[in-house]
Amino acid sequence: MGNTCCDGKHQVAGETFRKSQVDLVRAAVYMIDFLNEVDRYPCLYANHAVLQRAIHRYHNIWLPLLAGVDGPDLVPPLDVEWVWHLHMLCPQKYLAHVQRAPVHRLKARSGPAWEAAKARGQGAWKLQTQEPFDVLPILAKELTVAEGSTTWSSPISYDLIAAAERQMSFRYQVAIMPHYRDKYFLELAVERYLDRFLELKRRHPKEFWVPTYDIDCIWHAHQLHPDVYLSETKELCGSLLPHDDSVNDRSEGSKLQESWERTQQVWNEEFGSKVATAGGMFRGNVTLEERLWQAKQWELLTQGPRETQRFWIALRAEYCRQNDTTQWIHKKDELERLQASFQRWSASTDGTFAGRVWHGRDIHGKACSNVEVVHSADPTYLPLVTAHLIAKDQLPSPQQVSNADDYPTISAGERAYLVRVASEDVAVLTGTWQGFRKGKHGDPGKLKVKLFALKPQRFCQVERVTESASSPSVFNFNLSPLGAGSAEGRVIINLATGLIHGDSREASGIAYGFGLALAALHVALQPRKKVETLGSGQTRYGDTAVAQHKFPFLISAGGADTTGQSTDWILHFADAIQKPALAQMPVRRPPVFFMPVSAGVCQARISWAQFKASKLPAAKAELERRWELLVADEEARDLLAMRQRLTHSTDPGLVQLRGEVDKMIGERAEVLEKGVLVGTGTEAGSQEDVPVKGSKRPSVLVRRLGLDTASLPSPFLVFLKLFLHGKDNTDEQVLATLKEWQVLSPLQRRALWSIVLHSAREQDRQIDSALGIAGAAKGGRNGGGFSQFWEEHQASGACGVSEVDVQRAFLHLPEEELSSVLLPEVLPWRSEW
Repeated sequence: MGNTCCDGKHQVAGETFRKSQVDLVRAAVYMIDFLNEVDRYPCLYANHAVLQRAIHRYHNIWLPLLAGVDGPDLVPPLDVEWVWHLHMLCPQKYLAHVQRAPVHRLKARSGPAWEAAKARGQGAWKLQTQEPFDVLPILAKELTVAEGSTTWSSPISYDLIAAAERQMSFRYQVAIMPHYRDKYFLELAVERYLDRFLELKRRHPKEFWVPTYDIDCIWHAHQLHPDVYLSETKELCGSLLPHDDSVNDRSEGSKLQESWERTQQVWNEEFGSKVATAGGMFRGNVTLEERLWQAKQWELLTQGPRETQRFWIALRAEYCRQNDTTQWIHKKDELERLQASFQRWSASTDGTFAGRVWHGRDIHGKACSNVEVVHSADPTYLPLVTAHLIAKDQLPSPQQVSNADDYPTISAGERAYLVRVASEDVAVLTGTWQGFRKGKHGDPGKLKVKLFALKPQRFCQVERVTESASSPSVFNFNLSPLGAGSAEGRVIINLATGLIHGDSREASGIAYGFGLALAALHVALQPRKKVETLGSGQTRYGDTAVAQHKFPFLISAGGADTTGQSTDWILHFADAIQKPALAQMPVRRPPVFFMPVSAGVCQARISWAQFKASKLPAAKAELERRWELLVADEEARDLLAMRQRLTHSTDPGLVQLRGEVDKMIGERAEVLEKGVLVGTGTEAGSQEDVPVKGSKRPSVLVRRLGLDTASLPSPFLVFLKLFLHGKDNTDEQVLATLKEWQVLSPLQRRALWSIVLHSAREQDRQIDSALGIAGAAKGGRNGGGFSQFWEEHQASGACGVSEVDVQRAFLHLPEEELSSVLLPEVLPWRSEW
C-alpha cells in the first residue's frame, strides 16, 4: 500500500497508480481548471434558456460530429463542453445514450496541445453547422438565472439542467482551496480512491458508499475519461460503477447521512483507518441565492461619506436581520444543534458599517464562530464581509501536502478563518500564539498570523507592530493581491486603539471584517489560567499580558472580563448615539446596561425580566437625553472616559475612585440639566468662572490654561511618553526606547513635531477662550497634521481611547498617508507674533 519516506510522509506505491492508465493527479488539476473557467460564466449554472440551447447544440451537433470522427480528441465550444462534462458524470446514462463512448481526455487548458485540439474542434464544427463556435461574448452578457421554454423537452433522459446547478456546489468543495492542486495531496486521494473506495465497492457492490471530497474529486476526473472508466471499474469493481450526485440532503435520517455513518463504520472495519481526512471534508453549501446578492453587496461596500476612510470601532446594540431566508455559508454552524452560543455587536464610529461576532459550541463540543460586517444604512443588514472558523477537517495538516510553506494548513494550537467578500472566498487567515512562556520571568506572548490569498494562491505579507506585552498588536497589509473587486491599497487594523483605516470605502469595510477576525483569533488563542487557580484581584491573563476587557476591538470579538468569563451583550453609553439610534434597534437580553438613576449616571445590573417590564421607550429616551448633555460637555467627557477605563478595575483604591467618579458624573449631569456652571451660583453664560477672593483653591484660570501642570514638550519627550506609557521605566526599557528613537524616519520625526504643534495650538485656543475671543473653541486654524487626525477621532465619538493611543496610531500611519496629512500643516501662531 506504500512506504514511509525519510521525512515521515507516506509514499504511495507505484502499483496503485498502475491500476489506471489515466494520470488521475493531472486529470484532477485539469478538471479544476475547467470548473473555474465555467464559473466565470454563471449563466451556465441556472439560466435554463442558456442550458437548453447548449443541450440542443450538444445533442444535435456535437454528438453526431463525434460519431463520424476517429482519432485525436476535439475541443467543443464551452457551453457544449459543459453539457458534455455533466453528461459524463452520470456514466450509466451517458454510455446508454451514446452507445459507443467517444474519446475524451482532460488536458491542460493552455499550450500547443490545447490550441491544436481546439482548432480541430472548431474546424469540424464549422463543417457541421452554421451555429457560432465562440459563444463566450454571448455567455458573458446572459443573466445568471432565467427561465427556459416551457414547451422544451430534453432529448436526454438525464436531467442535465439540475446537474448544472449541483456542480456549482461541487466546484466550491474542490476548486477553491489550494491543496486540491497539490501533487502529494492528490496522490494520497488517488490511493484512497483506487485502493480503498473501489475495493469497498467490489466487496459490497449493493451498498451506497459516500466518498469524502478528495476521493470524489479523483472519481469525477476518472469518469471524464468514459471509455477508460468503463473498462477499469469493471476490472476493479466487477461492474460499471454508477455515480449519483443528486443525493444531497444532509439532514438527520436522510439517505446521505445514514450512508455516511455506514461508510465510516465499514471503512474502519475493512481497512483499519478512518475514511474522514483533513482537507477533504464538506465546506458548506454555496447557494445560488447567496451568489445573486453580489452586485448589491459591492454597491453597499462602496457607499460611504469619504473616499479615504478612517474610523474607530465601538460597541453597539444588536441589529436584527428580518425575514432573511438566505442560507449564508458563514452562518452554517448557527443552523446546527448547539450546546451554547453568544454574540456581540459593534459599529464604525463614522456610522457607515456595523459588525457582529458569533461564537458557539455544538453538542459534540466542537467550536464554531463567524464574523460579519454590514452597512448601517441598509435596512436588510446584508452581510458584506464575512469570516467563519474553518473546521480542522477542511484544511490539510502539514504532513498531507508537498510543502507546508506553500499552502494554508492547520496544526495543533492554530485556528483559521475563511474570509469572504461579497459572497466570494478571498483569503484564509490563520493565527497562532507565539512566544508564550510560563513562570516569574515568563512572556505573555503575542498573536502571529498568516494570510493566504485564494485567487493568486499565495501568502501575503502581514506587518505586525506590538508596542508592549500588555497591548494587542497593530496589523497592516495590502488588499490588492486578494483580488476582492476594486478594493486595493494598504489597510491598518489597530487592535489596541480600535482604529481601522483603508484607502477607499470598500477597503475600509473589508478591513473591518479582517479586524474582527483578527480580534477573534486574539481572544480565542491568548493563553489563560484556570479560574479556580486565580487569587483575589487576579486576571486569567497575568499582570503583564493583554487585559482583553480594556480594548473595544477585543470586547467586540468576545473578549473576556477580569475573571476571564465572556461578558455577554455589553452596552456602553456610546451605543445610544450610534446610527441607527438605540431607540430604533431591537435589544435582546442585556444583562449589563447603563441607566440614569438618582445618583446620576452609573452602571446598573438588571434582569431581563425587569428590563422587559420597564417602560422601555421612556428609559431609552431618558438615557439618550442625558447622554447628549454629557457628551456635549468637555469636563463630562473626561469623566466618562475615566469611568470607562475604571469599569473592570478590582483594586480597592481604584474601586473607591470609581465610586467618586460616578458621583462626579452625577453631579455634573445635574448641573448641566439645571444650566448651572460648576463652582458658581449663577446661570450658565452669565459670567466667567473665576476664583472667589480669599479662596485657598488655585486660580481656576490657571487650571484652565494648564499652567499648574505646564511643561515644555519636545519631539523626544513626546516619543518617550508614547513608548514608555504603561511600562516599567527600567534602565533596560528606557535604553530599548532610545534605540527606537535612533531609527525613526524623518517623516516620523515630523509627525512628532506635529504632535508638539498640536499642544501649542491647544494652549493658544485656551488663551483665546480666556480672553473671550470669539470662535476660539472651533479650532479652525489647525490646517492638517495631528490636529486634523485628533479632530477626526473626536468627531468619530469613540470612547475609552486615550490621547496617547491616538498619538501612537498617528505615528504608525503608512508613510504615504502620513506624508499627505503632514503636507498641508501650517504653524499655529498668529503672523503678527
